[in-house]
Amino acid sequence: MNECQPTDYDSRVKRAIRFIEKKLDQPLSLKEVAVAAAISPHHFHRMFVDAVGMTVWRYIQGRRFKRACYQLAFHHDKSVTEVALDAQYSTPEAFSKAFKKAFGVSPTQFRRNPDFLFLSGSISTYKQRNQTMEVDIVNFKRTAIAVKEHNGPVDRLHETLQQFVAWRKASGPSPMVSRTFNIYYDDPELVAANNFRMDIGAELRATLKPNDFGIVKKAIPDLMCAVFRHHGSWDRLGSAMRQFYSGWLPESEYAAGDFPMFVHRINLHPQVAEADLLTDIYLPVKGPSAQQY
Repeated sequence: MNECQPTDYDSRVKRAIRFIEKKLDQPLSLKEVAVAAAISPHHFHRMFVDAVGMTVWRYIQGRRFKRACYQLAFHHDKSVTEVALDAQYSTPEAFSKAFKKAFGVSPTQFRRNPDFLFLSGSISTYKQRNQTMEVDIVNFKRTAIAVKEHNGPVDRLHETLQQFVAWRKASGPSPMVSRTFNIYYDDPELVAANNFRMDIGAELRATLKPNDFGIVKKAIPDLMCAVFRHHGSWDRLGSAMRQFYSGWLPESEYAAGDFPMFVHRINLHPQVAEADLLTDIYLPVKGPSAQQY
């Protein structure tokens, strides 16, 4: 087994992360993860701690807890016992004890009143270097969408998302046949918390029926857009969007258009591992005729 060189440091860590994410519901050992990264366990462990800031085991436990939080909040068809088994705990009692020690509330309490604010501080994500910007210029076709508007702090976004998910499950179009969009009117790092605005939406292919979830009809118009595909965790989506806007745009031949930046979530967590999430980021632009970069 060859030891890694500095040039493939990131690729080895990302390979390990991807392996972990795909195996969260299975028993995992340091040796298995090291083999997936193609490096000896001794050297791999030091490399992983340097990149991620914690041991492999703590990272695995954190990722399992994060997935469990999403399951508890948005998948009420899963019992706490099923969530515990998915997280590799032998009993719901052991899972509940570990969960409460980590977050201060039991899984049942979290399900009743989910609060994701702690995730940013309690569960780390591998902070990979900025992605290479491979940007296309496309003509986005007008798309009717049904949206739940969010106005206020980011740490309350889960409440808006719960209403949107509840509507989608009750009467809305399934993510399997209807694209999922988010429209970002503001950057949460640049506006006061109470002024942050964002729409969570689904492609609308039929008449929007009256509902009790606050879902309204809007549209993304015909637009010329620069589009960049983001790979991986949504935790890094904000930095990717800022890199797109402040890095790529000033060096391009284009100017920002008159519609907010928006994203198309191609797949969703926890249906797929975070490492395999794909999100197309659309930046409306104006300038030269469409061309490919």
